[in-house]
Amino acid sequence: MTKGAGGVALQLDGSIHVGDWIQLENGKQGKVIAIRWRHTVLETRDWDTLIVPNAELLGSKIQILGKKVGEPVVQHRIGFHFNVDYRFPPDRVLDVVNEALRASPLEGVARSPAPHCLLHDMARDGRDSFGFYIVRYWLLDLERDDRVQSLVRTRVYTALKRAGIPLARPVSTLFFAPLPERETVRSDELRATRLDAITRLQLFADLSEADRGVLASELLFAPYQRGEIVLRRGDEGHWLHILTRGRVVMRTESSEGLRETVTTIEAPDFFADPGVDAEGRGAEIVALTDVETYRLERSALQRIVEAHPRLVEQISRTIAQRRAQLMAAREGLDAKSQRLREATEQRQLLQRIRDFFGFEE
Repeated sequence: MTKGAGGVALQLDGSIHVGDWIQLENGKQGKVIAIRWRHTVLETRDWDTLIVPNAELLGSKIQILGKKVGEPVVQHRIGFHFNVDYRFPPDRVLDVVNEALRASPLEGVARSPAPHCLLHDMARDGRDSFGFYIVRYWLLDLERDDRVQSLVRTRVYTALKRAGIPLARPVSTLFFAPLPERETVRSDELRATRLDAITRLQLFADLSEADRGVLASELLFAPYQRGEIVLRRGDEGHWLHILTRGRVVMRTESSEGLRETVTTIEAPDFFADPGVDAEGRGAEIVALTDVETYRLERSALQRIVEAHPRLVEQISRTIAQRRAQLMAAREGLDAKSQRLREATEQRQLLQRIRDFFGFEE
């Protein structure tokens, strides 16, 4: 075959087209930007240009990335590994990661096939004390693979941290018993951080230092990545979320089916699960930025509310205002109607919260 015939053969064959991402036998990847008589021009993600002789392309195995026969969409499967030790059951790890990968859209990642996590391997040669997990997902834009890989890894890390599941340490790690005073310092630091979260919130301004300390001891750290859904429509839960860093947005769907912003909540503030306030049944709470929250379980809050009944009114007032905003966005209410709805909502919510905690008027 003559040198010039190589380009004609490639074009007539139709197996490679301008715009395709291909991988050569040496592992180099690039986007086809031109098929010429003697060579094909590839552009890499590093802004380099590869000039590949057509004779070399025709005489070697070429992998066309992201293309499947009969499928019009270009998407390419990639993945990464992480390890978690056996203190945490595999089904728990898989549930946490799969929920995080699928609950909120990931920019640049296909929804179908859905991203997923699998237990890839167990201990090898009796040396390892952890399970090997793999996350697999499909890239929609092969040119932005590094950015998307970072996004997915961050989502998995955040989900594991939220669930209290640490990544495994290498088996060669040496553990030293910490000095008692260092453990005391660390415990004091954690307690101070949680106490600051309570103190900064106006809701608890009237509580005594002892009561704030009780609440602080019950807080559970729960970070979320930008774009993650913190509360979904119809969620059932028993938490008060204390927002200590970042911003979240409450969104709903209008009568025309368009997604509308109801209100933005910025730290320091709080919001609640539907089990407490019922606001999430027609709305979702989404992280606008990377956020940090502390979750306060109903049973812990109940002990404080019993001693400070006015907290119920304060909670119901804030939630009623947000619920009235939700109704206004959905039904197109004017300012006067929104105020009337807010008053009605607060009365109803006040009774609902009292029933929720088992209080009598």
